Amino acid sequence: MHGATRMGMHISGERATRWRSAEQERSARRFVQRNAKNMLRIHRPEQSAEPLPLKQAAGAESMSHPGRGDHRTPSPVVSPVLLSDLLNAFYARSADAKTESSWSGYRTLVRYWETHHKGPGPDVRSLSVDDLQDFFASVNVWRSRRSWVKNRDLLFALLKSGCRRTLDNKKGSDNPELQTDQLPVWDPPRDRWFRDRDDQLPPVAQRGGHRKRKLSVMTADEFGSVLDAVRHSDADFLTPAWWYPFFGLLWFAGPRIEDMWRYRWEEGRLCVSVDRRVIEFTETKAGGESVVPLPSWLVSQFARLRQSQQANAGDLVFANVAGGEPTPHRLAAGHVQNSSRKFRPAYKRIWTDAGVPLRHPHEMRAQCISLWFKHAPKYRFAATGHQPPKSDVQASNYLIFDDDFRDAAESFPAPDAVVLDARQRRLF
Repeated sequence: MHGATRMGMHISGERATRWRSAEQERSARRFVQRNAKNMLRIHRPEQSAEPLPLKQAAGAESMSHPGRGDHRTPSPVVSPVLLSDLLNAFYARSADAKTESSWSGYRTLVRYWETHHKGPGPDVRSLSVDDLQDFFASVNVWRSRRSWVKNRDLLFALLKSGCRRTLDNKKGSDNPELQTDQLPVWDPPRDRWFRDRDDQLPPVAQRGGHRKRKLSVMTADEFGSVLDAVRHSDADFLTPAWWYPFFGLLWFAGPRIEDMWRYRWEEGRLCVSVDRRVIEFTETKAGGESVVPLPSWLVSQFARLRQSQQANAGDLVFANVAGGEPTPHRLAAGHVQNSSRKFRPAYKRIWTDAGVPLRHPHEMRAQCISLWFKHAPKYRFAATGHQPPKSDVQASNYLIFDDDFRDAAESFPAPDAVVLDARQRRLF
């Protein structure tokens, strides 16, 4: 009995051992099933490796193989985009959309750019804010924040001309080289920075313009002295027949000097019509159009000039020979002969002979505006080519000129002798 008991107990012990082994095996299988993904990553490490980058994988296909030759694809050569190239392309497709004075501003900007970089300059696609700051700081003649803002606008207009044409970028290109959202965002420093900088720069010669000199408004008698100096001048550049209407137009209408060289007889955006006794022009900066009646004495001067030139409609008014050949003052910006042009010395000599303080052409514009302001204020904008303030809605959009404008032009201050000579038709 004890033996049977021992045998039973022994059998029971073996069953228990087998049961425990089976239970452990089932537990192991459940653990493996629950952690199958982790177990796969642990036991199959080749699947956990990062894939090759796309460029590296593609490069592996183009590697050369022994005996098969070199099948490597050459990298394309990318040409740099230069600022001068943008200007040339912009001018080619938009030459008529801007005045010549505007294009002259772009050319001057590019010339300073190439001077700063001692060559064509860098690829404009890689410009940074520091590049722009260094360039503007290198141009000593740009002394004020206003100058920087003006030329910054020109520079970014050039850069945007190389971007895609859109509704917001109507001057853009159909074959863009640049992207608008990749252009550097840059603003000039504050005014205080310019004051500190100006103290460190050498002084520059004043050339008139918007920086006023302490000059009084010219009188009609002083202007008559200038015309007398023209009559008796022995200048070897041009003739009195040329100088008389030149000074007369400066006195009466005060055109910008760059526009003087674009006036043509009877037709064009800037024209002198002897037959209709008017000048017509498109205002340089804002594009406003104006027709200004001429006084009789100035019409007489222009008639004599056209007769001496034997000019046809469309020929340049202020040309040095018949047929409309440009004067030396019309040479392209940067032309090597610009430094030896004779207009400026002859112009200054006439003022010296007259005994009247020199007025630069743009200062004559200031004289003209001042005279119109005293003589007939409501016509000063139309006569001198300034747009009325936008706040003055009536002057901008509703003012109609009648015969009073011609009467105001006829009575505009002028030397008595000039008026009398014009009436007697023996000015020269």
